Amino acid sequence: MTTETDRRIGSEHVSMQPSEYEILTAFVLQSTKLEAPINFPADEIKFAQGIEAASENAPFLGRFLEEGRLTVSAQGNIRKLLTEGILVRDDEIYRMTLDKTILDHLTSQVRMVFKEQGVTALIEAVSSAQKSWSESEA
Repeated sequence: MTTETDRRIGSEHVSMQPSEYEILTAFVLQSTKLEAPINFPADEIKFAQGIEAASENAPFLGRFLEEGRLTVSAQGNIRKLLTEGILVRDDEIYRMTLDKTILDHLTSQVRMVFKEQGVTALIEAVSSAQKSWSESEA
């Protein structure tokens, strides 16, 4: 379980304090950096389980959870990612856009906010979330 202190992002991870939207965007963007890009479950409970697993690598992701569910803010940010075309819903999953222009823009934004250590933590966090989601489907 993450504490309020753990939910803050240390200066070793970021150049400036990002908004929750920027953190969630950076998290989902890192899914494209894995060997096999992943999709995200559209089911809120499953998504939250993945975020919980991801919080072990990046404790600041714990800010998106409240009593085992996504916070209202996290849900709103996911809707914003969908509205902006960053995430696309396909039945029971969300997947990252394939639009290279959007991906390049997001990558640039993430590099302005997150230091290399922060990006590495997010990539590891996405990998942990993926394992959680895979295990829940098995």
